[in-house]
Amino acid sequence: MEEPPSQAALNRQLLKKWYKKDGVRLVPVNARPGVILLSGSLYFQQVNVRDSGTYVCVVNNSAGEKRMESTLTVTAPLSAHLHPKRILVDAEKPVTLKCNISGYPVDSVTWMKDTRALADNSGRVRMLTRDIIHINSVGREDRGVYQCFVRNADDSAQASAELVLGETAPSFHETFSERTLRPGPSVSFQCAASGTPLPQVTWSLDGYPVPDNDRVRVGDYVSRNGDVISHVNISSVRIEDGGLYSCVARNDVGEIRHSGRLNVYGPPMIRPMPDLSVVAGESTSIQCRVAGYPIDEIMWEKGKSSLVSSFLVVFSTNSSLVLTLNVPQMDKWPFSNGTFNIPARCQYD
Repeated sequence: MEEPPSQAALNRQLLKKWYKKDGVRLVPVNARPGVILLSGSLYFQQVNVRDSGTYVCVVNNSAGEKRMESTLTVTAPLSAHLHPKRILVDAEKPVTLKCNISGYPVDSVTWMKDTRALADNSGRVRMLTRDIIHINSVGREDRGVYQCFVRNADDSAQASAELVLGETAPSFHETFSERTLRPGPSVSFQCAASGTPLPQVTWSLDGYPVPDNDRVRVGDYVSRNGDVISHVNISSVRIEDGGLYSCVARNDVGEIRHSGRLNVYGPPMIRPMPDLSVVAGESTSIQCRVAGYPIDEIMWEKGKSSLVSSFLVVFSTNSSLVLTLNVPQMDKWPFSNGTFNIPARCQYD
C-alpha cells in the first residue's frame, strides 16, 4: 500500500500565484521594478497610489486550491485643479469643465456654482462623469464661479474657475408698455438689459434726452444677475410729460431700443422743434413732438402751406406723427420754428 505524501512533500508541490482584482477579472501580478515575488510572497519596495487595490493569493496543488484576499490602500494628499482659471465662452457655444484630481482615496466629488450645489438637469448642463461637467449651449445664467470639491475620510481639496461670456450685443429682459393717465398720479418706466460688455442705458422723450428735474428722475443700477436696471420715475404727471419714451441699451457690440407712449389726458401741445437743415439728395424724418390726449388730427405745414403726401413728403404708414422728407437735388430746405409750423391740431393712431 502506497503511503500518502508527507506535509513537506505537499508544501514542495504547492503552486502560489498572485492576482490583482480589476472589477470581476483577476489580473496576474508579475515581477517588475519595485515589485518582488519571492517564495510565494509579494513585496512592494516603494508603493504608490496605483498599487492600491485588492490582491488575491491563489495556492493550489493536487489536493485542491485555496484563495486569500488582501486589500492594499495607499493614501496620498488630495489636490484638485480647474484650468484655466478664467474661461471665456461665447453665448450659445458649448463648454466642458474638468476637475483634475490627484491623491487617494477619492470618496466623493461635488460641484457648486456661485456657492450653490450644481444641478445636473440632464439637459443643457450635464455631468458626464463625477469630475467632468458639460454645458451644451452657454447662456447668461451660466456665468459665475464653478467649484469642484474632492473629499475622503481624512482629507479634502477644492478648485475654482470663473466662466465668463464673450462679447454679446445688448438684449432686453424687461420693458414697459404704453400708459394712459390723467394728470396727477406718478408713473414709472423700466428697462432691464444685459450684454457683454455691460451696456449703457439712456432714455429719450420724443427723440431728445428725458429732462431730469425735481419731478422726473432717471437712474439705474446693476442687479445680482448682472442686468442693468434703468428707470424713469415721474411724480405728479402733467400733460407735457406725455410723448414717446424710449430706452436704448448699447455697448461695443451693438444697441437695442424699446419705445412706448405715455398719454396724458388734456389739450394738445407741441414741444419746440430745433432748427433743421436737410442736405440735397438725402432723406430725413421729423417727429411731431406732441403731448395731450386724445388728439384728433395732425396737420403739417411749411410756411402757410399744408404738406400732403407726395414723392417729396411721406407720412409714416400707421401714424401722422412722423413724416419723411425726400429732398431733390439742387435744393436745400431750412426748417425752423418760424418756417416749419406745426399747429396744435394733431392726431395719432
